[in-house]
Amino acid sequence: MPSLRYLNTILTILAVLLTINLWTLWTHPGGLSGSLEANRALDLATPAYAQPGVQPAEQRAKQIQIMEKISTQIEQQNELLRTGAARIRIENVEEIRGQDKPAEQPRR
Repeated sequence: MPSLRYLNTILTILAVLLTINLWTLWTHPGGLSGSLEANRALDLATPAYAQPGVQPAEQRAKQIQIMEKISTQIEQQNELLRTGAARIRIENVEEIRGQDKPAEQPRR
């Protein structure tokens, strides 16, 4: 009965996790009956983690502006390359040609 073995495994894992959770609550200063301030130490939204003043909409707007600026710059560079106003000069042609050669095959 593999299904019962799986169910027993899952139930055991849940029991262990619940036990660890209760142990953490009981051993934490203030415990279950402690003050709200004592229990806030477990809260992940404390100032160490939270970033006040962060507006997702503003961040997205800035990202969109930056992407539009990059797109405009790429379009300008492409236009310079099309018209010939910008030229690409390769100084190490021999090195590049040497890298393009296929590896020599061993002779049989």
